[in-house]
This record gives sequence, structure tokens and C-alpha cells, in this order.
Amino acid sequence: METLTTHRVIIQVNSVYQQTYFNGTEYQHIFSYQITIINKNDFPIQVISRYWKIIDAFGKIIEVNGLGIVGEQPIILPNSIYEYSSGCNIESELGTMEGHYICQNIINDQNFEVQIPKFLLCMPNVLN
Repeated sequence: METLTTHRVIIQVNSVYQQTYFNGTEYQHIFSYQITIINKNDFPIQVISRYWKIIDAFGKIIEVNGLGIVGEQPIILPNSIYEYSSGCNIESELGTMEGHYICQNIINDQNFEVQIPKFLLCMPNVLN
């Protein structure tokens, strides 16, 4: 599990290899990840958007931008936790993901960036 704290918001990430399939032209390796967001501020925050940078072992970069996370823009109260699961697929057996959320302080409407720690996407036994 990878953990990073930015602006008193703790992000914890755990990734898991799911399966590999061949789509007729290339292999796709599917990974799921569980994200835990812990708001240690004394004000509620709302996750407005996210940015992901996914890099596979071949150097292919995929960037993902969008509103919310898994179709929501959750409000996280002080000292509360929000968790969600999602996934991605890459062409190689090994890769990384990292990114950030844009969050808003609900009290004063100020936006701030919360970093998501870089984490590994790795098939079992690849790094032996």
C-alpha cells in the first residue's frame, strides 16, 4: 500500500492484478485499485476532479482527466473517510500510476491539489 499526505488529506492506494486477455492484436493486463481518502482537516472537502498519468513498461503514457471520481464528486467531512475501487488496463506486465485530485474547501470555496502517490501495476512474479 502506498500512502501520501497533501494539505492534511491522506491518500492510500492498493493495487491488485486481475487478469490478462488478448484482444486479437495485443495483450491487455487488467489491474484494480482501491483508494482511501482521509480528510484530516477541520473543514469538509469535496473532490471536484482527478488527473491520472499511467505509464506502462514500453513507455506508453495514458493521461486521464475528468470531473469527480467513479461518477461522483464526494463531500468528505472532517476526520472522515471515502473509499472507492476502480481499474485500468495496460499493454505491459508492469507499469505505474500517479496523479492528483482537485479538492475544494467547502467553507471558503478554495480549491487545492491533493497528490495521489505513485503506485505499481505489476503482475505476480514479474519482479522476482
